[in-house]
Amino acid sequence: MLKWFYEVLWICLASLLGLVGRLSKKQRAQLIRSNFSAQFLAQLKSEKGQRNLNALFFCSSAGEYEQAKPLAQRLQAMHQASIVYVMGSASGVRFAKAQGEKNTYVLAPWDRVSQWEKLYEAFQPSFTVIVRYELWPGFLTVAKRFGPVYLVDAVQSASLSSSFWAQKLWIRLLAYISHIFVVGSEDVAFYKSYLARSGSDLSLVGDTKYDRVLERIAERAEKREQMREALSNFCEARRILLVGSAWPEDLAAILSVYPEMVKKAQNLAMIVAPHDVSDSMALRMQGMLEAQGLSVCRSSRVGFRAAKSTDDVLLFDEIGVLPELYSLAHVAWVGGGMHHRVHNVLEPACWGLYLCFGPRYQTSQEARLLVKKGLAHVVTDGSSFQTWFEELSFSESPPHQALWNAIKEESGASDRILQKIFIDLSEISKHAKKVNSVDGL
Repeated sequence: MLKWFYEVLWICLASLLGLVGRLSKKQRAQLIRSNFSAQFLAQLKSEKGQRNLNALFFCSSAGEYEQAKPLAQRLQAMHQASIVYVMGSASGVRFAKAQGEKNTYVLAPWDRVSQWEKLYEAFQPSFTVIVRYELWPGFLTVAKRFGPVYLVDAVQSASLSSSFWAQKLWIRLLAYISHIFVVGSEDVAFYKSYLARSGSDLSLVGDTKYDRVLERIAERAEKREQMREALSNFCEARRILLVGSAWPEDLAAILSVYPEMVKKAQNLAMIVAPHDVSDSMALRMQGMLEAQGLSVCRSSRVGFRAAKSTDDVLLFDEIGVLPELYSLAHVAWVGGGMHHRVHNVLEPACWGLYLCFGPRYQTSQEARLLVKKGLAHVVTDGSSFQTWFEELSFSESPPHQALWNAIKEESGASDRILQKIFIDLSEISKHAKKVNSVDGL
């Protein structure tokens, strides 16, 4: 009865959300979701038949997709596994397309049990991996029936800490999880204290994003050199400030002092990469820049190769290449920390850049680590940024080796996670053989 009610509830909600999506261009891709097509399910069934090991990864968006890749790539390299990525958001699908990924990925439908059953019956994964957050009741109900379900890169949540009913819901949902791989010791304490998990349910392994940021350096070397060559006219003999994953609040703080900074450092140039690459956001940021008398080259309109030495700013409103852009910079401001929460700080850190971000960084363990080690600077406004910037020494090398060492020390989570998963799969296989042997008597 409960399954039937939940199914009908989502049929009604999907119709309502689809209507909202049709009325809102901005939300259309996120709210209008299709069920799994017969063609897609047939493709999965074919892939499943060619492999002995199949793994399904459920990722919220682009960041979680990148965190899943070190695990998936090891499975493919060592075990010829077949991999399917299910994306919780349309932005994750857009990111994968922008990367030119050859992996199988699909946008999650709304949480109807009947749809998940079709997916799992077609692909029949050996196990399921959820990256960080995506605990959907319908999905979990089906996934648990087909094999172990693992939660990786699990971290504490401020919203859960303060909400009794949210905790109760998560405790119920975590009952479907076979094992939880947490990032830090404080996350172990959180899952024990707030979510009633025992120590045997948890493994402290670190974060796979450290593995990913190191591996991407090797994978994208050719792309990086192509971008360096294409932007040589813009970057040559200039000090590059890159504002990555930028929001208007970040840009406003910088622009409050940037004209004065340029007077003191005339070879200063800026690359702005918005976190939201929608046309409306890019136009807003372009207007903010031009209001300060800055000439702007917008990549989505004329192509980034059109950026030249007479442009003050390259507004890079395209997705998929921010880590490569960071390799061209001398100083990085990572966005989000002025108004909400800081975005990925590891991407610039692995290039040894002078690195700063706003005061809202406590949700990022890697940001806290870099601040604690003195390898990243927290700015509170434009004035504090200018003061810090003018104290930097560009005649000496930036803190590359120390940053690299900090990231290397935190790597290795992917191998630790897979070691535990394969121990579990081995035990499951032994148990199945034992059961079959008894049944045959």
